Amino acid sequence: SLIPGILKAIYWNINSKHRDLNLFEIGNVYRSCEKNNVIEEPHLAMAMSGAAETGWLSRKRMISFFDLKGVFVVLTEKLGIEVTFTPTDKIPYFSTAASIRYEDNIIGSVGRLEKEILDKFDIDEDVYLLEISIKDMIKEAVLEKKFRAIPRFPSIMRDISLVCGRDVTAESLLNAMREASSDMVKGITLVDKYAGKQIPEGFQGLLYRIEYRDDSRTLTDKAVEEIHNRIKGNLSSKLGVSFR
Repeated sequence: SLIPGILKAIYWNINSKHRDLNLFEIGNVYRSCEKNNVIEEPHLAMAMSGAAETGWLSRKRMISFFDLKGVFVVLTEKLGIEVTFTPTDKIPYFSTAASIRYEDNIIGSVGRLEKEILDKFDIDEDVYLLEISIKDMIKEAVLEKKFRAIPRFPSIMRDISLVCGRDVTAESLLNAMREASSDMVKGITLVDKYAGKQIPEGFQGLLYRIEYRDDSRTLTDKAVEEIHNRIKGNLSSKLGVSFR
């Protein structure tokens, strides 16, 4: 595993008064297989700790699971690779974790390291870490640069304020929205998550913003509403979502 090495690097940096860390390493790992053979394969490890925002214009906050997951998602999107995440509690050294799947195979995991592990390395703050096998991803990565024209026609934004069970994942919500969308949907963004008296116990409130644009003409409200209602209908039928 690359994890011990990257944790030693975190410990060294913290001792040197560098606490806000974004580290990565690519290296070979080795695992045994049948007939006492050893398989060597390249892995990628990424780790984040400390503060996420330190500028004078932004309020300071600490790194979270979603910061690291987001960095990895941007990387895979840039490489033309699609990965999925599944929450899991079966990784003993993570207190919060998700397995990472590529082409129906689990290639690694991402999560927050257990305090017991951090104590062994004398690290006194949360560390979020990802490690994956990249042997298959390397073969499929698209490295050519792609360019597209600046949009000539304006976008229309529509919000969906929904309530769903806490067991409904972000991935399943996005999949349901994409299934019912069209080429006119240019972006889907989670802009707020809320709870409180207005949200029933065991449920969560989410606000998604959808960007609609047609690259060949100016969209009408009627065309947008047709797709928007189709997306809401799919969320309701597939995941039992209600709307606020």
